Parts: sequence; structure tokens; C-alpha cells
Amino acid sequence: KEATVLVEAINRVHRHSEATSTHEKVTRPLIVLVAKYDSWCMLLNRDRLPDPWEEVGPDETAAFDCTMVEQISREVRSLCLRYCAEIVHKAEEFAQNVVYIPVSAYGSTPQWDHATGKLGIRPEEINPMWVDVPLLYVLTKFKRGYIRKAPDAGASSNAASR
Repeated sequence: KEATVLVEAINRVHRHSEATSTHEKVTRPLIVLVAKYDSWCMLLNRDRLPDPWEEVGPDETAAFDCTMVEQISREVRSLCLRYCAEIVHKAEEFAQNVVYIPVSAYGSTPQWDHATGKLGIRPEEINPMWVDVPLLYVLTKFKRGYIRKAPDAGASSNAASR
């Protein structure tokens, strides 16, 4: 189902873009959001995702850590290759730069309410993870000057895609 949605999105980009043929990769980044992180986080041997902000100055200013996001992207890509390889292949066939970002809207898994007998999220346990990271990553990495970028820790500029 997700692969069908991705293929349809790719087809629409090709249909509405003058610059790309169906055989050449687009140069703009493709951000693949991998939802419900709270349900599959154990596959990455993590619970919460790390804070993408790094303190960079004596005045306690923060900068967005693209290198860390790209490291997580590589881990998520490896996981996707195991469980949904078609998505990875289609995405990377389409775009030169693909970043896989895990997200969780609730930040916790649904639990049974014994009073109602229904599955649900307790409002006090809502703690979203990385829902802001896709936009922050794009603004930091590709729209220079909007958000301060943390210094790279020796990572290459194409590290996110492979």
C-alpha cells in the first residue's frame, strides 16, 4: 500500500515537472517519513529519539544537528531494507538524496482502557517524537541561513542517502 502511494507521488512529480524525465533522478531531497516510531523503536534498539539540537556557543545557543539526523536515517534505511525494500528501491531510484526520518505523532503506544474495553492513547502520555525534524532538517540543510546548523562531525554531504 505504501509503495503504491510512493509510486503515485513519483508519477505526479514527473508529470508536473518540466525538468525531469522518468529516467533521471531528481536533485531535490526526498524525505521519507517512517511513522509510528513508538511501535517499532525496539528494532533500532532505542526508546526515545535523541534531541536534534546541539549547544554550540557559550551563550547556550543551539544548532540543528543534521549529522545526527543522517546517522539515524542510515539506521532507518537499513531497517527498511529488511522489511520494506521496495520503498527504499523506489525512493532511491527516484531521488539522488533520500533521507529516512522516523516520527511518532503520539510518542507512546495505545493501551487498553479496562473501563471501556477499548484501545487508546492517554492524553497525559502524548509526547510526540521528531514530528518537527523533517521541516527543520530541510530548512537547515537546504535553505541555508534559516536555522543554525551544528558543525559536521566529519560526515560527507551525501551521507544521508546511503
